[in-house]
Amino acid sequence: MNLTEDLTRVPERETGGKTAQERLDYQTAWGLLKLLELHEKGRGYAVAFEFHDDIAELDDISAPKVINFYQVKTTKSGSWSLAQIAQLRGKTQGSKSSYAGRMFDNLVRFGNAVSKVSFVTNRPLTDYPSAVGEVPMSGADAKKLKKFVSALKLECPRFDEHAHLPLYGFLECGLDLQRFEETLLGETTLFLERMIGGGEHARIFHLMLSDECRRKSRRLSDLASLDELLRSKFLTREDIDSRLASFKRRRDNRPAWSSVSGHLHLPWREEMALERAWRAYETRRLARVNASMFAFEEKLRNAVADTVNSAQTLMQGVSAALAVARPLVEEAFGPVDDDFVKAAILYEYQR
Repeated sequence: MNLTEDLTRVPERETGGKTAQERLDYQTAWGLLKLLELHEKGRGYAVAFEFHDDIAELDDISAPKVINFYQVKTTKSGSWSLAQIAQLRGKTQGSKSSYAGRMFDNLVRFGNAVSKVSFVTNRPLTDYPSAVGEVPMSGADAKKLKKFVSALKLECPRFDEHAHLPLYGFLECGLDLQRFEETLLGETTLFLERMIGGGEHARIFHLMLSDECRRKSRRLSDLASLDELLRSKFLTREDIDSRLASFKRRRDNRPAWSSVSGHLHLPWREEMALERAWRAYETRRLARVNASMFAFEEKLRNAVADTVNSAQTLMQGVSAALAVARPLVEEAFGPVDDDFVKAAILYEYQR
């Protein structure tokens, strides 16, 4: 079989469920940083979350030839050693496996298509003190490496030191366990500045991608085609280009609060409360880039336009449209107060 066939036919290992939410969030953050890095290189790619390993990377979406696997693990203190990476873990003897053994499993499953299997973490490898960036495990301390290989051969009798060890990598990624979200937000801001000329609302874009990555990480039943698999499990260059274009349009086309505030003629406390609701609505709206949200925006605008247009003042029109707008807004956002509904009416009417 070629790689395309392997991707759709090779069954995934039983994972035994998710680990701590903190680790999943860290894993997602690193995967997103990898995604942004690949996108800026300008070539095709596809990145999967929780597909045979924590992160999987294809070189192409239409005819993939190469796949890389990344196991993302964290520790709150200390360092990693080769012995820890080769240590058997599991509840029962028959189910025990090591991180290194799981990495080898992907070498067996995908054969020559695998370019590397890397262990990604937030802490250094004591057996490779001079490591900078991603390094081959074969360059670690010779004595420790010999024990690592022996342990792996006991666990995986098919492991061939000469054929397989060169594919093992280690990456201390530099992503701090306590501040990874802050780092991701900063990198997302810089990415947006380079890609679409401005990093405003980077948190929204980053949350949007994070949520999508979590959806992609859900375990799926068997898929019959590569296209189905890519849609369900992977984010591709085309996906990110589409998200960028849509995000830029929505950001550039958003109405300014100043365009409506001068027509409200409200006491200052009421105006400030309404402005806060406007900001809250805008943030939640921008975070949702999907067909149902686009349909909601159009439906709300059409539902209130005639009522607002026929009113003597803008706020009279908004108040008159409140009853028809509320069920639409709450269907999209859940229970909200009157100011949020009024802000939604103003925002979509003005847009």
